[in-house]
Amino acid sequence: MGGSVRWIAEGMAESFAYRSLIADGVIPAANLDTFTRRQLTTATNQATLQSLESSFPANAKPYAVSYLAVDRLLAPKGLATIRDWCTRVGRGEEWHQAFAAAFGETTNAFYARFEAFRADYVR
Repeated sequence: MGGSVRWIAEGMAESFAYRSLIADGVIPAANLDTFTRRQLTTATNQATLQSLESSFPANAKPYAVSYLAVDRLLAPKGLATIRDWCTRVGRGEEWHQAFAAAFGETTNAFYARFEAFRADYVR
């Protein structure tokens, strides 16, 4: 799946798991938000999302960062966009090009937008 795009792969897994727990009423959405914010504020390594393409240092709380990034990606258009990205990559499209086509912005633009969002989110 996209070779080494670790944050997308892990973020999708986290996102889908959390969505089903919320949908089934196992956890309230507000609890997830509190948990995610706590994970991000206790990270001793503020690794950029871009650096999580291939490395996944535990002290960066990479699963929480990846979840939040995928959540931000899905927020405007929903699950169809990530399905579109997976399909494109599965057909052999280079993952950055597939990203731009599926999500309507380049990875660099998303990375910049995400880092600004994350700084605000943990404030």
